[in-house]
Amino acid sequence: MSLITAIPKAAIGTGLKVVRLPIDAALRLTGNGNGRAESLHEAAEERVEMAEEAAERRHEDAERRRRQADRRAERSREKAQRERHASKERAKRAAAGRKQTTERDATHRKEEAAEQQKHDHAEVVKAKLEANDKAEKALEAAKDAARFEAEAARAKAARKATAGGPSREPE
Repeated sequence: MSLITAIPKAAIGTGLKVVRLPIDAALRLTGNGNGRAESLHEAAEERVEMAEEAAERRHEDAERRRRQADRRAERSREKAQRERHASKERAKRAAAGRKQTTERDATHRKEEAAEQQKHDHAEVVKAKLEANDKAEKALEAAKDAARFEAEAARAKAARKATAGGPSREPE
C-alpha cells in the first residue's frame, strides 16, 4: 500500500479511536458498555474497511484512466507521425511533379527552338536561292542587254556601211 493511501487510513483509524474514547467511557459508567462498545467498534472497523475499499477502487480507477490516457496519447503521436510522413510524401510527389513539368517544358522549348532554327535556316536557304535566281536573271538580262546592244551596234554599223557614207539617220 502506498504512503498516500496509508496516511488517510491511519488518520481515519486514529480519528475513530479518539471519537470512541468518550463513548466507551460513558457506556462503561452506565454498565451497558461492553455490548454497545463492541457494536460500535465493529461498525467503525466496517467503515474503515469500506473506506479502504473505496480508496483501492479510486486507485484502480485512476490507474485505469492513466493507462487509457497513455493509449490515447500514443495513438495521437502515431497519427501525428503518420500525418507528417504523408505530408512529406505529398511534398516529395509535388516536387517530383514540378521537376518533371519543368523538364518537360524545357524539352518542349528546346524542340520548339530546334524547329524554329530549322524553319529559319530553311527561310535563309530559300532567300539565298531566290537571290541567286534573281542574280542569274539579272545576269542573263545584262548579257541579253549587252548582246542586244552589240547587235544594235553591228546593225547600225551595217546600215551605215550599206548606206554608203556618212548619212545622218536618226539614232
